Amino acid sequence: MLINEEYEYIAVYVDDLIIASREPIKIIEEVKKTGNFKFKGVGEPEYYLGGDIGRKKREDGLGYINILSARTYIKNVCENIEKMFQITLKNYHSPLEGGYHPELDESNYLSDEEISKYRMLVGSMSWAVTIGRFDVMFASITMARYNAMPREGHLKTCLRVFGYLKHHQKGAIRSNIVIPEPPGIENEEARNWSQLYLDTKEKLPLDAPEPKGKPVRTWCMVDADHAHDIETRRSVTAALFFLHGTPVKWYSKCQHTVETSTYGSEITAMKIAIEITMEMRYNKLRMLGVPIEGPTDILGDNQAVILNCSRPESMLKKKSHSISWNYARESVACGICRPRSIKSKENLSDMLTKALAPNVMYELTRNILFGRDT
Repeated sequence: MLINEEYEYIAVYVDDLIIASREPIKIIEEVKKTGNFKFKGVGEPEYYLGGDIGRKKREDGLGYINILSARTYIKNVCENIEKMFQITLKNYHSPLEGGYHPELDESNYLSDEEISKYRMLVGSMSWAVTIGRFDVMFASITMARYNAMPREGHLKTCLRVFGYLKHHQKGAIRSNIVIPEPPGIENEEARNWSQLYLDTKEKLPLDAPEPKGKPVRTWCMVDADHAHDIETRRSVTAALFFLHGTPVKWYSKCQHTVETSTYGSEITAMKIAIEITMEMRYNKLRMLGVPIEGPTDILGDNQAVILNCSRPESMLKKKSHSISWNYARESVACGICRPRSIKSKENLSDMLTKALAPNVMYELTRNILFGRDT
């Protein structure tokens, strides 16, 4: 809906509505008249689909910060878990023990009743991830792999994750409207790709609304943990997508193929990150009428992949990797993305690829989830 040169949005989930507008009450009254609906709980949103919504003044006085957290949801779930298992969840400083591999667990299989409880834990963990706690996403997708035949050790690990969540409930996503300069180094100046990819350009939706408002800067961090699974030797891909300084999409999943080299897993991860970037640029932002500033910076810590995707003159001799390689390079050529190099210790997506020790997890999450309201 376009009002006074601004878009207004109504998000609908079953019978729950949330409205983004300067005058939301007018929209509510219009919906009441049009559909003869009755509304309950009308007011500034504080809790929506399990997520707490808040707003605070910035400490530096420059406007407000919108805050999305899963605090109430985590509190309620943890209370139910403690009653169900007759335990008190212990305090842990990381979701999983550093270097944890559930595929090595040889404890006894759970009973049918215990399996049902295990699946409840995994499902609750998954929803916590959905509403913003992506610091437990790797734990969630890892433990979900054992829904069919979980072991006692897997159940204990799930309880550890909720012990971490219970004692770290303050984790929250804080909106950052300041346009940042993403970390990382742009390896090369603008290059001419026209000889390799003739007349290529970004595909734009034909029915997209006219862009309104200030343009947003987008960037994405990507990482891969090569041959992570000890049984299958499949690698894990992770990506974290940002609007300005706010994370809005997170991804963690085992790759579908077994890559025999680190380069193979990293170029596959780059292809997935670009697919996520295209989804966000095409299906999400442009279809909501949001203008986008330039290409999306994709930050990775594998220098070989960054250079191969940035420099037209670079070559690749391995045919098995050529599809992902050309897909990435063509996306760079048409201005969708721009690969940049970042140090491994600064790559926030690393938390989505493996089980990290508490000190490493803290360094990655302290600013993005546990930062101050500045």
